[in-house]
Amino acid sequence: MIAKSIGTLFTSIALNRGLISPKYIVFLGIPKKAISEVEYGEILKAVANESSSFLFIQQTNDFLGSFADICENVKAMNLDLFEIDGSDHLYDDFNIISEKIKSWGSVPVKNHRQSTR
Repeated sequence: MIAKSIGTLFTSIALNRGLISPKYIVFLGIPKKAISEVEYGEILKAVANESSSFLFIQQTNDFLGSFADICENVKAMNLDLFEIDGSDHLYDDFNIISEKIKSWGSVPVKNHRQSTR
């Protein structure tokens, strides 16, 4: 499953309520500054789900939540995090993003939930 921006919140809520159970989830551009703390908590709760593997792709200076902002809250969770250049929250560099997603299962990363595909 791939979710972008507010879709990361909707996906998290659905996962937390048991409505979906994808094995692999990619979050692009988590909009931390555009949602409430309670809503952001839904995302943090979802990524703690041991039955799914998560990949976060966040722009260095995304105006709705920079890579550093997101890392600050999830660094202890051993998630797969990729930083890409940008600040516009568009995530329209499909070549870079698709390469990150394709290489996700084949490069060693610090994630106890890392999958092999």
